[in-house]
Amino acid sequence: MGARHWIRTFARRPDDTDEVAFSKSLVLVVALSCSASGAVWAVVYAAVFGPGFVMALPLAFVVFVGGAIVVSARRADHRPLIYTQLACITWIPALIQWSIGSTATSGLVISWSFLGPIGALIFLSFRQALVWMGMFIGIVVISTVFEPALLGVPLSVSAPVQEAFFAMNVGVASIVVFAAAAWFVRTIQRELALRLEANQALAESHRRLEESQEVILQSEKMAALGRVSAGMAHELNNPAAAAQRGAGQLREAVEAVGRTSLALGRAGLDSRQLARIHELEVTAEERVRAPLDIDPIDRMDREAEVQDWLDDHGLEALGAQGTTLADLGIGAAELVDLAVLFGEEALAPALEHAAWWYTTLSLIAEIWHGSGRISAIVQALKSYTYLDRAPIQSVDLNTGLNDTLLMLNSVLKQGVAVRRDYDATLPPVVARGAELNQVWTNLIDNAVDAMGGVGELTVRSRREGEHAVIQIIDSGPGVAPDVRDRIFDPFVTTKAVGDGTGLGLSISRNIVVQHHGGTIDVESEPGRTCFEVRLPLAR
Repeated sequence: MGARHWIRTFARRPDDTDEVAFSKSLVLVVALSCSASGAVWAVVYAAVFGPGFVMALPLAFVVFVGGAIVVSARRADHRPLIYTQLACITWIPALIQWSIGSTATSGLVISWSFLGPIGALIFLSFRQALVWMGMFIGIVVISTVFEPALLGVPLSVSAPVQEAFFAMNVGVASIVVFAAAAWFVRTIQRELALRLEANQALAESHRRLEESQEVILQSEKMAALGRVSAGMAHELNNPAAAAQRGAGQLREAVEAVGRTSLALGRAGLDSRQLARIHELEVTAEERVRAPLDIDPIDRMDREAEVQDWLDDHGLEALGAQGTTLADLGIGAAELVDLAVLFGEEALAPALEHAAWWYTTLSLIAEIWHGSGRISAIVQALKSYTYLDRAPIQSVDLNTGLNDTLLMLNSVLKQGVAVRRDYDATLPPVVARGAELNQVWTNLIDNAVDAMGGVGELTVRSRREGEHAVIQIIDSGPGVAPDVRDRIFDPFVTTKAVGDGTGLGLSISRNIVVQHHGGTIDVESEPGRTCFEVRLPLAR
């Protein structure tokens, strides 16, 4: 247990990765195994050739490698052990070959020294391994050319011993080489398996990332739709409430018109009086279409005049109709003429009939305008979302900009002056209309936020060559230079935490660039920020 722990912690530094730590441990295991083999071969050589230089070479391997282990452990660096071990593995077999000569040890040179390039391939770089391989080839060539011996006289060994020695060297060395090669191949296979697993995990992560991006994009679309829906709820509420209120009042007005008509019928009016009633009804219709354009003070004076006249002539019950009669253009002089024409009995129902008739027509007009406003908003919403049309079609950019402004009218009318500067000759573009409207929504909404809800917004369209150019310009404080270069990156926002996701401009850029082959840029300085979108006309 202690030896295993020492091997795992050999020359390890705190900042070593698991791969480096494994390499250090492997170097130490190989060193210890080769040192043990060196001791065994020293005994074998002593038994075969007798004590001497040949026996000392394997022992030198043990000494050199042992010293390198100590140095590497103290310096917490396993490179001295690597280079010492590779040098011993490569050169000591060659020295043995050159000492004893003959074919008895040629297999030792060819096989054992080959462990040097293999070790360099495992523990060093591929370029360094080529150097060690060249060194090995040089050793083989020298051993072949200068046999039987370079360093001494060939030892006298019987033929059976030479053959046994040769077979033993070749067999053992081959086993070691095969084991090293097998380990190397297994290592490569494990690495490939790990990489394959990592690639699969990366592919799965990429798929999940794409799904997350799709969810985020959908969330941003829903957020934009939520902003538009909130504005639509406000815009629809006013005309709907007006129409509902008018419908409730219309019932009373229609009943009053019927009641006054019955009273006039019982009064037995002559032709002149009936003609005057018709004139009053026609005047009421005209006043509904074109109300009197008079000064508010004059209007108040006329209402007071009518009220006083009614009170003076015992028609206090008609006091609530004084304002209506004044709106019809009836003053004190007209009341005198009507009193002469209708007499005391028919005057009250005639005046009440005219007032209620005007009220009825006004309520009908109010309901008509309210329902028309609702219809226009719903039509604009359908046009904005392209719900009933194909995703890609010929799109009128000016209409899309107007629809977007209508959708955002609830936030614009609080203090933003909108200036429309459209090029009427701008041709349609083939595009995804709903996505472009989402871009206009993001840009206009950001501009309103930047101005704090108060300022001037310019929406401009024009043609430049083969491109349609849309500009959204606000009079806000501008975008800081450090943010301007990153403003289209995801999650970059100048809004307070919780007020924005930082995805609106990133999504807008994807829509313009990826889906429509256009460009989107920003120019900003204090008092003027311009987002410019360019879309190709011919796609």
